[in-house]
Amino acid sequence: HFPTVPSGRLLRLLDLQPSDIEYWKNGFMQLCEQRDRSGRAVIIVFAHLLVKVPGDAFIRTWLYLTSVLSRDESIQKSGYVAIYIIRTTDKAAAGGTNSNNTRDNTVPLKDVLDFHSKHQ
Repeated sequence: HFPTVPSGRLLRLLDLQPSDIEYWKNGFMQLCEQRDRSGRAVIIVFAHLLVKVPGDAFIRTWLYLTSVLSRDESIQKSGYVAIYIIRTTDKAAAGGTNSNNTRDNTVPLKDVLDFHSKHQ
């Protein structure tokens, strides 16, 4: 659970536990640099990395991320979408290769912690 946050105060990166940030740095959840066609922010969750993350750490980072996104007026209007990428070993589904890094087969992503450091 989160440490006690004073009523009315927004969540801050410092409210996360150090272990949450370490899991997050491993890339299980990232924010795309670009929006989708409808102008929504795009969060990518890599399911094969998520299995290594304790549930409470995922919930804390998810709540923090969505809290930060909710502070952006354009996201308040257009919303966000979450895409869960499930890793496959099927060569056809992996673009003809058997890549060990699913992120190699996706659009360029921005490290979500960089985004947050700008919006604290």
